Amino acid sequence: MERIGTITILDFPAGVRPSLGWVSARAEASAKSRVLEDALAAAAEGLRDREPFPAVEATRRAFRALGKDPARYRPSAEALARRIRKGEALPFLDPPVDIGTLVSLETGFSIGVYDADRLEPPLVFRPACVGESYLGIGGIAVNLEGLPVLVDREGAFGSPFRDSARTAVRPETREILFVLYGFAPYPVDGQVLALARERLTVHLGAWIRASALAP
Repeated sequence: MERIGTITILDFPAGVRPSLGWVSARAEASAKSRVLEDALAAAAEGLRDREPFPAVEATRRAFRALGKDPARYRPSAEALARRIRKGEALPFLDPPVDIGTLVSLETGFSIGVYDADRLEPPLVFRPACVGESYLGIGGIAVNLEGLPVLVDREGAFGSPFRDSARTAVRPETREILFVLYGFAPYPVDGQVLALARERLTVHLGAWIRASALAP
């Protein structure tokens, strides 16, 4: 695996000011944890009685400014919150992805969790180009034009809407890239990044290789 040293933010219009927090971590094989399930249930319960997170509206505004209708392409954090408020069951997937769900429920930021061994750095965060697309998780083709996307040498692989199947976490995944997507006026900050690191350490036993805010 080529180590992830940075994520560069490029080419956003003046009205869209993105911020990312990312954590590179190694995790050994882990079974589903009752402690993690309880933490998810508590976070979901707390979400039902609170106002929408400001980070969600900031992401919606960014989508609009880039030309994507957030009513059709909902930020993943918003889609998750709507699911909970409608009384639908929480999705339980691989533990690293479940931790992404937990942090999203706690903060309102859309989260991407990627198999870092499938990435080809350098990594760039930019608006998607005309005609750009990928096969999303769940086998759904995603029209990326108008979305902010994470890109490696192979092309786009992640966004605050839906991530690609190419770099999705699998049961055998050990090297993880955990990304928090934020936009002004509610950027990802050091406190939120520290929360992500703590959740990965406590619930996954992860060894944190590196973490940073960008820009």
